[in-house]
Amino acid sequence: MHLPPSLRARRSPSIGPPSSLIVPAKGTNQMVERFPARVLGRVGIWGALLFGVFFLATAPTCSDAEGPASRRVVVFSGHTESLTCLGGNRGAKSASGRDEYRFNDEVVRLFETSKSPGIEFIVLPASLNLPLESRAELADRLGACLLVEIHQDNVQPEKVAQLLKAPEKSPLLDFYRGFSLHVLGGEDSFELAQAIESAMIAAGLPYSTFHREEIPGEAMKLVPGTRAIYERPNLMLLKRARVPAVIIECGCIANPKEEQLLQDPAYRQRIATAIQRGIAAYLSRP
Repeated sequence: MHLPPSLRARRSPSIGPPSSLIVPAKGTNQMVERFPARVLGRVGIWGALLFGVFFLATAPTCSDAEGPASRRVVVFSGHTESLTCLGGNRGAKSASGRDEYRFNDEVVRLFETSKSPGIEFIVLPASLNLPLESRAELADRLGACLLVEIHQDNVQPEKVAQLLKAPEKSPLLDFYRGFSLHVLGGEDSFELAQAIESAMIAAGLPYSTFHREEIPGEAMKLVPGTRAIYERPNLMLLKRARVPAVIIECGCIANPKEEQLLQDPAYRQRIATAIQRGIAAYLSRP
């Protein structure tokens, strides 16, 4: 596959965490749940860093966690529940008026029960109110080998009313839908996104094409040879990530038809399982 020069120019650092870092081996998600979200919401960036130190001080080293085949993947839920924490933002509004972060949390929770052999998912929901500015560093401190952030997509403001008024069989509802992946940071991030894209397509999930529209706010740069992977040079999380990182838009919640799908637990599980399979495929490369 031909990579654009901007992706070929940089390769992400080694996915192995620094040996000096200590990370939790088991019970990670339970530890996240016990740490008070209100504390993180109040102390902002420093709260997130202290949160990382809390993990680092209470667990065995990464090499001891699950043996040499173990890999730790941090899964963030996009946005925050609180509007008063640093950078607080609940994300887009769905067609029915539901906040995006709620959809994101419902998807990331499914990683807590993942059965992927040799992979440990650290799940950090939006309800923890972790500031965007500190997420990449927190993932690094937690010994992540990969970083994924889950989102739901939206459309440009002038399209919102059109989707709300569209009849059930309108072509608009078939066009403004589907998943997309957003990357920066070199070949490793691209290959991770490619593995996830392949798994999601194999699962029968629709991919979006509307980000290619030549209209203000869209016209995103599609990575050559892919269907829904876009190069995003201005997204903070991707710019700051020190490990392979991908932002995943699971579907378009401005589309009332797709919002209904995303509220179906079975459909959300299908999305989460496909993402997990893509991550496993990436980590099993020779």
